[in-house]
Amino acid sequence: MLECNDKSLYTGITTDVQRRFKEHSSSDKGAKYTKVKRPLKLVYVEESSNRSIASKREYAIKKLPRKKKLELIKNKENNMSKKEEFLELMSFRHACKIFDENRKISEEDINYILEVARESPSSFGMEAWKFLVITNSELQEKLKPFCWGQAQITTCSHLVVVLAGIENLKVESGVVRSQLARRDMPNEKLDGYVDLYASHLSDTLSSDENIYHWSAKQTYIASANMMSAAAFIGIDSCAIEGFEKEAVEKVLELDTTKYQVAMLLPFGYRVKEQPSQVRSAFDDVVEFIK
Repeated sequence: MLECNDKSLYTGITTDVQRRFKEHSSSDKGAKYTKVKRPLKLVYVEESSNRSIASKREYAIKKLPRKKKLELIKNKENNMSKKEEFLELMSFRHACKIFDENRKISEEDINYILEVARESPSSFGMEAWKFLVITNSELQEKLKPFCWGQAQITTCSHLVVVLAGIENLKVESGVVRSQLARRDMPNEKLDGYVDLYASHLSDTLSSDENIYHWSAKQTYIASANMMSAAAFIGIDSCAIEGFEKEAVEKVLELDTTKYQVAMLLPFGYRVKEQPSQVRSAFDDVVEFIK
């Protein structure tokens, strides 16, 4: 869709948007209507899988009153801004090495971050995780030596210890059945799901060590979502894997038959400006197979 110099809107179809826009704007190949309405502005683009569908959509848009066309343009602009906004928050997020000890995250904001974790997906929908939220400075000081002395542990506003479930992933615990039963299905079908779970994960469920490695993978999904949610509201984070697992679990007095530490996630506000983000080129990490 093009906006003409008199603010009228022209709708057409093409296989090459940029080429056709140039033809409308500065050549004799453009439509009669646009030749006398220059300069032009490209305000809306919509893709279709084939010419027939595109032609039907073109007809439908042309039939819309001007107000509806403007709403269509505005919604498209909003969608684009949302994409740009998300990419901006991804650039904002970085591994914050030291937090401002004088700034604390509000209860509302930390609950928002944790709610995003709760809403995160997990394999079989087991949600075999737990999040310990630590604001006790004495406990943070006890943990710090076993986290390679990293400053984030004690300078953050909230330290979230991400736990991977062990016992609750075992069929005999009864938790697997109760989690699957939330789907409201007949007992016969539920029995089938439990059997599928047990057979599919027979190797994984053969030892606590294997369960931990599988369970910890699930927590990374929730952890990534928490960091993105935090960045969305201007809060910094740092995913920490550098810690002495057994020592940290001992300080926290965890029953490791039930839960084990997967990651530490400190949240707070940066003291220093982040360094420029360094990432590999898109084509170096993405390959399309058609």
